Amino acid sequence: MKYSKNLLFFYLSSLFVLTIFSYLFYTSTSYIINFWTFSQSHLNYAGGFVKRGLFGTISILFEDKYNIKTSLTFTYFFIFFYLLSILLYLYIIKEYISDKILFVFLLLSPTLIMFSFNDLGGYQRFDILSIFLILFHTILIRNYKKKKIKLKIYLKLFYFFIIPFIVFSLFIHEIQAWTIPFHFLFLKQVTENNEYPTKKLFPSFIICVIATLLIFFYPVSQNTIEIMLKKVSLVANKDLWLNAVLVAAKTGGNLGVIEYELNTNLFNFYNLKINMFFILLSIIPFHFFIKYFSNKRVIQIENIKTLKYMYVSILPLFIFLFPIGDTGRWINMISFVSFAYFAQFTFKTNTQDNFFPKISLKTLLLILIVIIYCFFIRLPHCCNLQAKQITIWGGLHKKFIVFYYM
Repeated sequence: MKYSKNLLFFYLSSLFVLTIFSYLFYTSTSYIINFWTFSQSHLNYAGGFVKRGLFGTISILFEDKYNIKTSLTFTYFFIFFYLLSILLYLYIIKEYISDKILFVFLLLSPTLIMFSFNDLGGYQRFDILSIFLILFHTILIRNYKKKKIKLKIYLKLFYFFIIPFIVFSLFIHEIQAWTIPFHFLFLKQVTENNEYPTKKLFPSFIICVIATLLIFFYPVSQNTIEIMLKKVSLVANKDLWLNAVLVAAKTGGNLGVIEYELNTNLFNFYNLKINMFFILLSIIPFHFFIKYFSNKRVIQIENIKTLKYMYVSILPLFIFLFPIGDTGRWINMISFVSFAYFAQFTFKTNTQDNFFPKISLKTLLLILIVIIYCFFIRLPHCCNLQAKQITIWGGLHKKFIVFYYM
């Protein structure tokens, strides 16, 4: 087999990412990293239907029947889906290994896969289900465009895996609802070129809408909540954050925080400028990549509505990140949606097999920008950034400093 410098670079850089995440995974087996999510993961259906109750119902069942602690179910659930998503992401970006600057940008961008490592408040979030499905759908469409799978196979996987997974994950966390438009628009750009009737998408879309409405508007009584909490206390002595559990359980629980979150994320200029900085960095690079590489004929855009669909897919996430809060997780998903619209295309790789590009002044400046962006900037996961004196600075170099002192 021919020795490939590009492949060596890919495997070494992938090993780097997998190694640092392995440390995070190992740490999570000893400590609950995100106690807010862990507390909410105990929501259950003991007293009737409650929002986000599916995961807790299953994990409590495992503890009741098989003596598997809910902390273990919680920990290994996230290790599995984060590791799976990382592997899918690495598989996708391998396409760009001949363009080292682009590859490193995608590999270490603070708005993409590195988000949950750079800011541990972004780890152990059920958003990972949405991210996994975005990446899986991206691979499906790319493989269809490469003629590795037929349209019939793609549609079967969409209807019999993607749609059930959306519905299933909605009952774990409702944040999946905001990526539903992405999946249908992602499909539509393919089916338009094949004269596939749009009306055939309606039944699946209606199923997702009904599931979403049920989750948001199903009335939850106080008695249901009390029985649920009693079930939690019977399973084991757990020092949970009950406030986190109660906010998530009530049908209108999240509505009470809208005014506070708007004042924090939208009407506070310090916080707003940081949010907008990362929103732009989660969208504009991919808009540029699509335009630039299509003009260079490195990628071939079959549907002129690609950018239009990208922005419509982003819109629900953009609108709700300000009133709901935890802006980092929303920006992270916006970045993955933008990435998906770019990554769906077959990338005509450079035939040169070099570790690094030829260095010119322009290239050197671009490398410097990418290094600063990837190693010295982090996307904060949430909260009042001004009050906590959080800036855009942080990222991998901070982690290296911590490892050094350890």
